[in-house]
Amino acid sequence: MKEIMYLLLIFLNLETQMWGQEATKPDPIKAEPVLDVYINCTSCDFQFMKENMKYLNFARDPGTADVHIIVTSLATGSGGREFMLEFSGKQKYGTLQDTLKFTSDPDLSLFELRDKMLEKIQLGLVPFLLKTSFAKNMVVMFDDVDENFQNNVVDKWRNRVFSIDFSGSGTHEKSFSNLTLRSGFYAAKVTSDIKLEI
Repeated sequence: MKEIMYLLLIFLNLETQMWGQEATKPDPIKAEPVLDVYINCTSCDFQFMKENMKYLNFARDPGTADVHIIVTSLATGSGGREFMLEFSGKQKYGTLQDTLKFTSDPDLSLFELRDKMLEKIQLGLVPFLLKTSFAKNMVVMFDDVDENFQNNVVDKWRNRVFSIDFSGSGTHEKSFSNLTLRSGFYAAKVTSDIKLEI
């Protein structure tokens, strides 16, 4: 009988140790969302946004959100759409407001449009995110600037400016008359190296 009791105690002890080990497994660290955002948009892919902006909590009520985003659009003459995104800060972000616009081409696919919308929403949220603990994780990057965008315009006047002006006035009375004529010439050359005005 004692042997059965010992075996039963050993079995119960092993079972409690197994349960105890299972309960002490470390949970993976999960980042908490840093902003509550409410997006009022009829043409947005919310599932795509949630997958690509995991640092946000998508609020269901604009009254509880830190940022309220309203997306509106109008048809353009070329067949595309002009989108306007209005960002309104609430509660402690109440002083922050911004509006961004972008135009989509008529041949833009739905996938390209959702990427563009995501990009603009992320850009618009930067001022709000800078006020959070998430700011230390942010990095600014620029795409390569197109060579056509750079200022390669040839200035035929070589930064020179000329102007000539004439003006005059006159009065005439029975005992007095006056005629005044004025003329002027202005020339300047202003560059990063020299500033010359005559």
